[in-house]
Amino acid sequence: MTDIENATDRGAAAHWDDVGDDLDAAAVLDEREALQQHLGEVLGAVHRPARALELTVDTFVDHAVDFAQVALHSHQGWMSVGRTRGHDLVGERDRPISRRQAEAVRDVLARQAPEHWLLPPETPEREDMLRQLLGESPLVGQLTALDATSVLSLPLVARGRGIGLLTLARARGRDLTPDDVTFLEDVAHRLAVALDVTIVVADNRHAATTLRTALLPPPCRRAPGWTSRRTTAWPRRR
Repeated sequence: MTDIENATDRGAAAHWDDVGDDLDAAAVLDEREALQQHLGEVLGAVHRPARALELTVDTFVDHAVDFAQVALHSHQGWMSVGRTRGHDLVGERDRPISRRQAEAVRDVLARQAPEHWLLPPETPEREDMLRQLLGESPLVGQLTALDATSVLSLPLVARGRGIGLLTLARARGRDLTPDDVTFLEDVAHRLAVALDVTIVVADNRHAATTLRTALLPPPCRRAPGWTSRRTTAWPRRR
């Protein structure tokens, strides 16, 4: 094979590598656009925090990552919903958030900065670390099966206060890049604002229901021996 043929082959290979890179970049942009669009649609139509978390987690797993969990604080206390690709949702209805997990979430929220945790290999330390973040949940085993090398925890901050934590991961070989982290940080900020609105609406409804119940008059107590009689209206004269 001549030098000219070698140069031609190298040029063709480089061309197809560039085409592949362009296609990959376009696919990433499409996925990101779909993620933002779907999040906007589902959060704009839901006013129950628990349902908002379920739809949020589904959207992240369907369009961006292999694992997602959201822990959120409302008037009902802490709630969390998570999902791993290929598995069903795991939520607070199945297993309440533990005190240890709530403390770990509060620690991250106190710093109000993203945490990109590097997971150790198959060791007791790895499982203990995951249980701190996810609690005593089937999600720990599911995330271990993904063989993820890292976990990204993004504080959900709205009106200057931490309201929850978004935890994301991808399977080994599909690790989150620095560009992915920057994009997901921006999404988490907007997600926090939307979830905060959902919490405010739910809290207002809860307060209104409580106030309405408190203002209801107490039932009348009948004296012993008292019986009610029907009153007959006199016919009108014509």
